Amino acid sequence: MVASILPNDNLYAYANQHVYSFVSAHPGVLKYVSLVLLTLQNAVLILVMRYVRTRPGDLFKSTTAVILSEAIKFIACLGIIFVEEHYSIRRFIMHLKENIVDQPLDCLKISVPAIVYTLQNNLLYVAVSNLEAATYQVGHKEMAFSHSQPFCI
Repeated sequence: MVASILPNDNLYAYANQHVYSFVSAHPGVLKYVSLVLLTLQNAVLILVMRYVRTRPGDLFKSTTAVILSEAIKFIACLGIIFVEEHYSIRRFIMHLKENIVDQPLDCLKISVPAIVYTLQNNLLYVAVSNLEAATYQVGHKEMAFSHSQPFCI
């Protein structure tokens, strides 16, 4: 019933048109919404990690949590590529072939930081299990700040 009210009976095109027009009319809104959502996500993530690692009872393996979170990110990225390729399976597969199979050296260059990032996430679970949430949060943010400084100079 709702779709029949929309122009050309195309809900996807209608939604995209209004989202793009809102973002282009209010360029600063998306920036602040993203900032607030990322801040909330980081704060809640640490609190939830601390809670699940310090509660009584059986604990899960941190490597399992890290691998599952990376798998979810991988699936989300594949979904974004699929949408960017206009829901075409043929274009999606061609995109993956062109950017992964046909460029193995670039794929290798990206895999090194990805492996280090996975190791770091495993160590984050160890740290949050042994530190208070506030201490961990301050230390983690200071580490990110100190690591980013050489790239700003």
